[in-house]
Amino acid sequence: MMVFFVFTLADNLLKKLVFDFSIETLLYVLLWLCMVIHITLARTRGIDWSDREYPLSALIADLFDVLCAIYLCSVIGGYKDAVLSSYLYISAPYIVVSVAQFLWFVFMRSIDVPALFRITILFIGMVGVSISEMHCHSIYNLLLIVILMAVLVILRIWDKVPFEISKNINRNN
Repeated sequence: MMVFFVFTLADNLLKKLVFDFSIETLLYVLLWLCMVIHITLARTRGIDWSDREYPLSALIADLFDVLCAIYLCSVIGGYKDAVLSSYLYISAPYIVVSVAQFLWFVFMRSIDVPALFRITILFIGMVGVSISEMHCHSIYNLLLIVILMAVLVILRIWDKVPFEISKNINRNN
């Protein structure tokens, strides 16, 4: 189902990008690329957890994560037909995603410092964007969402960031 939503979203966005180009559509395409990378890396990482017991509470947290991803794909994919009046439709689900991912680690009784670091950045960043969006609807809020997601993709690919930062701080002291 996720693959269907991801490719339907891509089809809708790319048609709009080609036939009715705008900076907003380009930002949605970049956001889509970040979502694809996040979803792919998250699911491949889940394979590492296949040997552990999977409690029902972690499954429910996963369900919220997947439902938010489907919702985001639907909202962004619907942009082809109507312009969003607020980017809260995008930032608020990411807040739910960050809480669901944090709860997943709690329920799995696991501490993954780089993942918790990224979840914290996602939560704080999206709360900031949401507050900004409540005060003033602006394309810059969408730009901030895309930049935040791109940074998180880079951190996700470069998974050892908090460990490297702490090593450098300890080395300098």
